[in-house]
Amino acid sequence: MSSANKITIIVNPIAGVGAGSSVERGKNRAELATAFLAKYQQPGQVFITKGQGHAKQLAQLALDQEHPTVIVAWGGDGTVNEIASVLTGSSVSLVIVPDGSGNGLASELGIPKQPEDALGLALSGKDRWIDVGELDGRPFVNIAGIGLDAKIAHRFSLKSQGSRGFAGYLSATAREVFHRVSNEYQITMPFTTVNTQALLIAIANGCQYGNGAVIAPCATLDDGQFDVMVVEDRPLFLVLAALPYMFTRRIDRVSGVHTYRTNRVKIYGSGPVHCHVDGEPFVGSSVVTASIHAAALKVRC
Repeated sequence: MSSANKITIIVNPIAGVGAGSSVERGKNRAELATAFLAKYQQPGQVFITKGQGHAKQLAQLALDQEHPTVIVAWGGDGTVNEIASVLTGSSVSLVIVPDGSGNGLASELGIPKQPEDALGLALSGKDRWIDVGELDGRPFVNIAGIGLDAKIAHRFSLKSQGSRGFAGYLSATAREVFHRVSNEYQITMPFTTVNTQALLIAIANGCQYGNGAVIAPCATLDDGQFDVMVVEDRPLFLVLAALPYMFTRRIDRVSGVHTYRTNRVKIYGSGPVHCHVDGEPFVGSSVVTASIHAAALKVRC
């Protein structure tokens, strides 16, 4: 293992579902991270986040003052998003220790689920450059979305820590699916314009939300393009019948699901648009734009 690394490890104590309070989880994760650095005699620091946006601040501080070669994001998709937004365009490698509710990007990259094994990638992993998307100025590394998946993300974000995890995500999904509302959209891409009544529009850099739920089976992280998945409105029984296809990587074969490949897309809604980036929800204006930055983020996996 190389000794040329300088590693900053940023731990989110809130991410995922585990035993004990967030304070206890944060302490346990930080102790494991510190022990890892000591075991392999690696210079570095360990930080614990204190709330939303703090991982981004810590990553920027480390970049400016500590000049690490690797920054480890220990948490879920939101933590990864914050740290990746700082590392985009830099030569610093991102390592992911997946400990969230979905872990979509980590799953696609084949990151081990055990923290000790994932931490080991900081020393033994191989670097890979991947694309980074941007939706209305907000970066994302995995998937951004409009409509149903954004509303699910919003409902999930309101859940208490103890009711998160896969079961909590299923609960939020069921609630939004049964009370779904489609909207009219105009989707403009180079050489193509689509008018549709859609339940959701997924702008996929990666292929899956997490937990094996694959919305864009053919999406790849390093091709310089999005897979824009448009899911048209359908009766409830057809929507429910389509859901299992996500877990067999065949959602693109379902009637009413359309795939468009592009590096730029502008979406016009009939009013403010419900959006998310990597599962972090927000409400945009009636017009939102997504673009891609090819090979902009170095990940070690």
